[in-house]
Amino acid sequence: MKTQMKIVVLGLPLLLALSLSAAQDKAPEIPDAVKIELLRIEETYNVLDLAAARVWPGWTDYKDYPFLLNFENGLRVLVGHPNPPEGFVPVPDLKVAGKAVHADVRKVEPLRLEQPLTGGGGITSYGELNGKPIQTVDISLGRFKPNVEMSGDHYRTENQILLYVHELFHCFQKEHVQVPYPNFRYNPDTGFASYSEIEGAALEKAHQTADPQEAKRCLADFLAARALKRKDMEEYDRRAESGDEVREGTAVYSEVRTLEAIKQGFKPGLTPARDPYYGEFKDADTFLGRYRERLAKTKADTFNYLKCYEYGCFQALLLQRLFPGWQEAFAAGPAFLDEEIRKRIAIPDDASVAKRFEDVYGFNAIQERHRKAVEQRDAAYRMITAREGRSYIISLKPIRQYLSGFEDKTRKSWSIGLMYIFPDGLGPVAFDDVDFSGTTIPTETNQLFYVKVVDTDWKTRDKPYALSFDKKEGDDVYFNAVLTTPLFTLKAPKIRIRADERRIKISILARIKS
Repeated sequence: MKTQMKIVVLGLPLLLALSLSAAQDKAPEIPDAVKIELLRIEETYNVLDLAAARVWPGWTDYKDYPFLLNFENGLRVLVGHPNPPEGFVPVPDLKVAGKAVHADVRKVEPLRLEQPLTGGGGITSYGELNGKPIQTVDISLGRFKPNVEMSGDHYRTENQILLYVHELFHCFQKEHVQVPYPNFRYNPDTGFASYSEIEGAALEKAHQTADPQEAKRCLADFLAARALKRKDMEEYDRRAESGDEVREGTAVYSEVRTLEAIKQGFKPGLTPARDPYYGEFKDADTFLGRYRERLAKTKADTFNYLKCYEYGCFQALLLQRLFPGWQEAFAAGPAFLDEEIRKRIAIPDDASVAKRFEDVYGFNAIQERHRKAVEQRDAAYRMITAREGRSYIISLKPIRQYLSGFEDKTRKSWSIGLMYIFPDGLGPVAFDDVDFSGTTIPTETNQLFYVKVVDTDWKTRDKPYALSFDKKEGDDVYFNAVLTTPLFTLKAPKIRIRADERRIKISILARIKS
């Protein structure tokens, strides 16, 4: 059972309510919760001063890339940006490792910001300098939700620092670890899922053994399983999968190598007195253990299309242990981790593979388990796509609120790419001043931000919905709205409705009542 976390309130009420005109005359006040986040960026630099060269030869540019922090109340903060876009105001009394800080308070909502804050993001081009786009670490931050798989029941600043290490390594990749293929998306059949699990199990065994020869034997199993898994895949898909393992796997590898460097001796620059959630990486082994736990869980997941994170990481770790200097291939141009392993280890002949897979990994039982899962997923997909009628689509994209974390984990769900199918409905979703009653009929979520339900009895309804609200803006924006449909009820501070006879799209535009 997940434990209840007591949230510590730091400092004065953390609200920003400056108008743009006032911001031009006075620097915006930065809440304590945000200042702590800036300290974490500074500590990330301190960590990488120690670890970067051990992660990858020549990694020295980790302080060259600006950060864009997007807080859930609408506050945006830029760190180290050489040419801040319009709307960002200097904060002259605040620096991060000597770097300038700018804030944009134009769209701040009256939402109290408190630590702990957690989030994720990626690399984006934000602003220009001398006609060239500026590569920026773009992070969205919101309230911490306990997640044993990712960070445990208790918030730890170390996880956020490792996230920043991960994203800064993505910046380094742009010039030094090139990946020419887009993200891999593949809906597994039984064979793909079964051999994929053997791949993960072989990497796991290779990493666990202290015997180099046994590790190499397990890597041969990995290569054999990969060859069988990809037998009917298009070459482009093969390359895309391997490319993702380089892109994301080496970024996770940067986290692990950073932790290994910290274990050898580390002097923190940030203290628990300034950030009460920071343990100064004193239990680095606990963090390292979570990567092994994630590999163990990921390998057996039939539908996880993000195995590239763990599989790529452990391929890189094994290359580092068994074949130091392996990164040289990437300095010469695009390269792939599995191909670097294949250069050094031969794939066994087919005659011996099937017997070893059964004797060592229990392949038949693995195959049967994945067969059942694939059949159930396919039945759910046929059911959801066969539903015809009036569609209701709810979008959380305007407020950048992911749906992950709100689903009722006790409900059955099936994934196909970025689509999740809930045969018995999504269940309630509530956060801030937004409340979605949930559904008890088949529901899908898609592309991280969208909920879709279909009313198959729509022709029998007098009208698609009833709406009450406090005020209206233009033709389609409503404040403090209550939208009641035959399938669900949605309450939100601000929504936009665009509708025709067969499709109702509701975009949530604000999370807090003004």
